[in-house]
Amino acid sequence: ISGSGTLGWDLVSANLVEAGEDVLVLGTGYFSDAFQDCLELYGAKVTSLKAPVGSRPQLPEIEKALSEKKYKMITVTHVDTATGVLSALQKLSALVHKVSPDTLIIVDGVCSVACEEIDFDAWKLDGVITASQKAIGCPAGLSISMFSGRAMKAFQSRKSPPASYFASFKNWTPSKFYILDRLEARKC
Repeated sequence: ISGSGTLGWDLVSANLVEAGEDVLVLGTGYFSDAFQDCLELYGAKVTSLKAPVGSRPQLPEIEKALSEKKYKMITVTHVDTATGVLSALQKLSALVHKVSPDTLIIVDGVCSVACEEIDFDAWKLDGVITASQKAIGCPAGLSISMFSGRAMKAFQSRKSPPASYFASFKNWTPSKFYILDRLEARKC
């Protein structure tokens, strides 16, 4: 979609969480804090696990937080350029699926997609948002996102419509089906 990495935050916040739902944000620096601000703007009840500058929340404290409350989603900034922190996605995902299997796992991968390992299917991630201008190394202007079937089911089961027109999945998913139908017709 035409936009920046920040549009990815809007896509997640407008479509996958409703006002009043709980979200766990793993705080690793400026970008995770900004993602938290976006979620709160859309009405999410955010709990933030912050780590000291240059570090990340550790798995035992994440496990404790997930055990104490049911979260709709957890967000993690894979690489936070402001602090240089690299989050351990594979271990994090395994922990979330073990302790809180219904919690969606959303990754801000703007600074990691194309340069750090991300195995979307094997790690059972529910969303990875990125943009063209950082790790991918192309001109700015594209917000690139991938969402799991589980995330799309969460969107489809919303009680209220998305709080954004431009960022609404309703306006973008028909184009996906159009493209898939065209590819099938061409047998590509």
